[in-house]
Amino acid sequence: MEEIERIAESIAASPGQVVAVEVGDRDQVADLVARLQPIYDDGYDADDGADVRLALGSACSTLERALEHFAAALQLPYGAARTLWEFFEAVSQRPSGYRSCLVVADAAELLADEDELIWRALADELVGGPRCMGGGWDTLVLVDDHTAWARSRFGSAADAELAAKARLSPDEYAALQRGLELRYRAD
Repeated sequence: MEEIERIAESIAASPGQVVAVEVGDRDQVADLVARLQPIYDDGYDADDGADVRLALGSACSTLERALEHFAAALQLPYGAARTLWEFFEAVSQRPSGYRSCLVVADAAELLADEDELIWRALADELVGGPRCMGGGWDTLVLVDDHTAWARSRFGSAADAELAAKARLSPDEYAALQRGLELRYRAD
């Protein structure tokens, strides 16, 4: 339990960031989520606490599945699950003072059937702040065990965190936009 406490404190000290962590086994994710909520509640006024939400990366191997699960976990409007652009729009419409921590369990499997560009764009959209007007922030926590991270496209939690923090270049963003236009036009 000391490991979970240490990880939770590290996450809480990184508002508005992406944090990728390795746990001893996947069963510890529930302990981590249970520990994060009181840390956030104790660190802020009762009505200013952060919402801790959970999504399963193993259920989100495609973009469509990820949008459905993340929109539900973040309690976004139903339309946010339709396209990546509508998801981005719904995330950007939340109040500037809103604080959230989205924990993705089985994170090594998140968007495993998609291009890394889509993975990076989604990760980038799910972090932000602290915002100067309102003080809100969005933290993304990617959690899995050592074996799963080693088998992932990244090879480790540290490399997944680096990939998530890498900003899309203008060329990458244009390629993403072209790819999504083709994808959504086919639907």
